[in-house]
Amino acid sequence: MSAPPRKLDPSRYDALRRLVTDPKKRVVVAFGGGGVPAISANLALADVLEHLDLRQHVQQIWGTSAGAVVGSGW
Repeated sequence: MSAPPRKLDPSRYDALRRLVTDPKKRVVVAFGGGGVPAISANLALADVLEHLDLRQHVQQIWGTSAGAVVGSGW
């Protein structure tokens, strides 16, 4: 039996939020390859960005292999 998913605490991501929302910065997300572990990690990153409402600040999405699969869907 697995543990219930933890809720994301936005206060733990203040530095990320400041960096991504800075209008002087260009935000590019690069999803990496590596099979199933990469898919899991890439989906986790996409989920964090979605929960923090930061997707709108992402200007480009790059991906290699498994990362390209996740990136194209995101």
